[in-house]
Amino acid sequence: MADIAHLILSCGAGLAWKRLLERVGENWPLLLAQLHIFSYVYPESKGTVPDWVVEELLGRANADLARPRSDERVTRGTLVSRFSFAIDVNEWGFRDLQRERVREVERSSEVRAIMDSDVWDERSPDAAYAPQAD
Repeated sequence: MADIAHLILSCGAGLAWKRLLERVGENWPLLLAQLHIFSYVYPESKGTVPDWVVEELLGRANADLARPRSDERVTRGTLVSRFSFAIDVNEWGFRDLQRERVREVERSSEVRAIMDSDVWDERSPDAAYAPQAD
C-alpha cells in the first residue's frame, strides 16, 4: 500500500493516466481504492493525480452501484492477496476468481507458447552441472 502511494507521490504528475485506465480494465476499483488511500495519506497533494481520473473512476463506481447483484459467493480477494483471502475460498466456499483468471491466461496462445517452449528443459536443478554429451 505504501509503495503505491509513494509511487503516485513521486511519479503521479508524469504518469500516462489515460493509458493506465485502459490497462487496469475491469480492475479499476482497485485503482480507485489506491487513489482514495493516496488522497487520505496526502490530503493536500494537488496536481499529482488529475481530477478527471478520479472523476472517471467515481463515475464507474456510481454506475457499478446500480448493477444488479446476485447472491453468488464470489471473491476477487485472492487477486489482492492469496494468503489473506485463502479462508474465503478454502473454508467459506467463495468462488475464486484468481484461479479462474490463471486458468484463462494459461489457455492463451501467448502463454501456451511460453509454457511449451523447450527453454524449460534447461531449468532442472541438475542441468547446470550435468555432463554434456559429445
